[in-house]
Amino acid sequence: MPFETAAFPAPLFQEEQKQIEQEIKLYMADTEKAFTENYRVTWSNVDVVRVDTKKLKTEAPEVYQRFSKVTSSRRFSIKVA
Repeated sequence: MPFETAAFPAPLFQEEQKQIEQEIKLYMADTEKAFTENYRVTWSNVDVVRVDTKKLKTEAPEVYQRFSKVTSSRRFSIKVA
C-alpha cells in the first residue's frame, strides 16, 4: 500500500513499516492472530503448489502433476478492527 506526503516520503515509511512488521512478528512467534483495540493482526500459514521445473524439464511436460510440490509460508496482515 503506497503512502507518501511531502513530510513523510514513501521510502522512509516503507522502512519503518518493515521494522514494525518484524517487531510484531517477533512478538507473535507461532501465534496466528493478535488483537488490539484498533487492529486485528493475522500471520497465518499459506500452502502453495509449485511446479519443480528442474524435474519437469528432464521429463515430459504431460506429467505436470507428478512433479508438483507443496510449499508453505505465512501471510501477515493488519486490518482496522
